[in-house]
Amino acid sequence: MLGSFNAIAHELYLGPSASSDSEISISDLMPLTPDLGCSVPSNQRPQGVCVAAMSSHCALYGILAQLHARRKVQVPTTLMEQLGRRTANAVALAAQEQKLVLWVTGLESGARGVVLDALKLAPGLSQTWVAKLRALR
Repeated sequence: MLGSFNAIAHELYLGPSASSDSEISISDLMPLTPDLGCSVPSNQRPQGVCVAAMSSHCALYGILAQLHARRKVQVPTTLMEQLGRRTANAVALAAQEQKLVLWVTGLESGARGVVLDALKLAPGLSQTWVAKLRALR
């Protein structure tokens, strides 16, 4: 079963040119430069960069879900549904990012501070996102 997982991982993350016979490690799936995000055109993107953006979006979703569950802030269900979609599509990730930034900027200052402080502490958040969150302050 692990062999089939490795073949699928090679196809998805490393491309069809990668040999599916060899074993892969988690470092093969990690980004080479996580700060690029997925806004870089796919023909110029190092392998695995989009994985970092997906990881950041998963971290953001988790923190927002916790804030909502603890009733510290009311997160719109449409935003949670949008962030909950896992995708490697750079356009979809950019749309998710834009909706999150618009929602955060629309919050009152007290709620915005709570959200930004919690999001900055999210495990797996890329440095690009940390910089964006600082700019929203």
